[in-house]
Amino acid sequence: MTSYFILKDYVRQRDGKSNILLTIQDGTKKKRFATPLDIEPKYFQNKHNSWIKKSHPHHITLNHKLATFWQEHKAWDPHSEDPTISKCFTIYLESSHFKNLAPTTQERVYGILIREWKRHFEELGVWSKPYLVLSTKIIKGVTEKMRLSGLSDQTIYKKVGTLKSLFNLLHKKLELISQNPIEGISVANPKPIKEALPKKEIIAFLQYTPQTAVEELATDLWKFSLYSQGLRISDVVSLKYDNIDWADRRVQRIQTKTKQPISFAITQETQKIINKYQNSSSFVFDLGYNPSDSRSVDRINARIRKSLKHICKKLKIKHLGHIHTARDAYAQIMSPQMPLAELSASLGHSSTITTHAYLGRHLNYADPELDVKLKKALGL
Repeated sequence: MTSYFILKDYVRQRDGKSNILLTIQDGTKKKRFATPLDIEPKYFQNKHNSWIKKSHPHHITLNHKLATFWQEHKAWDPHSEDPTISKCFTIYLESSHFKNLAPTTQERVYGILIREWKRHFEELGVWSKPYLVLSTKIIKGVTEKMRLSGLSDQTIYKKVGTLKSLFNLLHKKLELISQNPIEGISVANPKPIKEALPKKEIIAFLQYTPQTAVEELATDLWKFSLYSQGLRISDVVSLKYDNIDWADRRVQRIQTKTKQPISFAITQETQKIINKYQNSSSFVFDLGYNPSDSRSVDRINARIRKSLKHICKKLKIKHLGHIHTARDAYAQIMSPQMPLAELSASLGHSSTITTHAYLGRHLNYADPELDVKLKKALGL
């Protein structure tokens, strides 16, 4: 960092005097401060500790005033005009990008940023400092602390990814900051490659006869997701009769998670399930879903998961204890029958890379005998 006084001699006052400016520069960042001193150009020289020439009758007093001014301003932070970390968080949480996230995703992201990263930054004393104070050393120190607290590498990967997304939005889309301060930080993603769902388990589940009304609801919702192109649980429970075009026999709606449109046909199987749960509410399935409650889907999902796990325990299968597995099952069953790009579009994925993860390791997945049983179980 360098600092020096210059004379603003290109602007003269009526008495022929010009103002003296203090310039502080750090790399490409530069700041100029106007001093309270005006002087005739012939008495000024840009020399350290002797800015006013000795020919001036008050050169000692004036130089002392400039030295005092320099002392007061030399601690200027070149990044002080950059948004603070707290300001960056506020801007992100008030952005349309955050507000357009699904309620459950909003809750998760808010928890990661405010209840975790904010706490860590406050402990380090950088929460109210310019965002560029963040460094690889700081983030690695926090991630190591997370690891020692018992968090898995995969969880840490997600938390760092959320923080990166915040700064990427401010940098690349909103252009409010000059760079992402943690762009170069990488945390290994230890997420294992999915194993394909065993066809025997899918068949056993589809052929299972529910013993209670609760089990029947859980299996019907799982099947509805499967028959509806792997519809997510958030889209199943929030599905409205208004989303169904009975003339074309299609469902057309905006996905809760991605906010992207999705459309799929009403099959004979889905029609049976819709008819079974016909009710007077606006939702196809009257499960107590409340759009204004961000945790509503999670609570409904927890009830369904409990029933599915109970069924899996009775059938001695271990992979289908969650309704999201219907999405995996749809992807794996349909993958041999359509191009990857079409399968990805039907799932509502923005990239085929995501679809690959759904397929998992399913080499030699084809089994003619099981395929016949599966088609029969699917009613094909």
